[in-house]
Amino acid sequence: MSSPVPEHAYKKVKMDFGPSTAVMIYVGKGATKKIFVAHEPFLTNRSEFFRNALSTAPVDSKTQEVKLPEGRPDIFSLYLHHVYTGRLGTIRTELDNHPCASMQLYMQALAEEYKDIFDFYMLGVRLGDVTARGGAMLALINKMRFHSKQKSMYPGAAYLPMVYEGTQIGSPCRLILIDSLCCLPPDLLEKGLKKSVDAIPKEALVDLAVAFSKKPVDPIVVNPSRYAEAICIDVKEEPATK
Repeated sequence: MSSPVPEHAYKKVKMDFGPSTAVMIYVGKGATKKIFVAHEPFLTNRSEFFRNALSTAPVDSKTQEVKLPEGRPDIFSLYLHHVYTGRLGTIRTELDNHPCASMQLYMQALAEEYKDIFDFYMLGVRLGDVTARGGAMLALINKMRFHSKQKSMYPGAAYLPMVYEGTQIGSPCRLILIDSLCCLPPDLLEKGLKKSVDAIPKEALVDLAVAFSKKPVDPIVVNPSRYAEAICIDVKEEPATK
């Protein structure tokens, strides 16, 4: 079984690194605004948003410009890194690497990292970049796999408002978050829901209730095809054993 991948996703493109392909990208606003420079072929080969934005740019313009005032510069920096290298460098710290770090500090860093990954996924949604969304999904799964023996470190209810606001019905990002919530210790889930109850959309609570009416699904154990729409890689079924 293969996940649906846009025709352009793996299209071979001869990249032009000349100055005429430079794109100035203004991300954020006010004091937090940053300017990034990237090559047009890299952007348009990945992003529907950039294909549309740059197709309407003046032909005689020496430097093309695109503005993303609602974007986070740090997340867009991760995006460019992913576009050029195919890697999503979000891992900041692991317990094995910082044995002296307090659990409180580690949990804060972990919470920030989960937020960054969800924000990266939603940037992929806004930019129409299925490969970026897939990278975010894989990062989430790998992060949870690292904590497979500590389910309390799976993403919590605090992420429900941002994920449901930035995605649509049927989004694999919603699904993986709901699945992870079902794996949390009951007392921790209840605490998280109470803390964020005023901000959690009703549809999220409905999805959570439906999930609890079935057998819980652990994101790191289930077949990746469950999230194949976002992972945008060929998910091959294992051959049946005789």
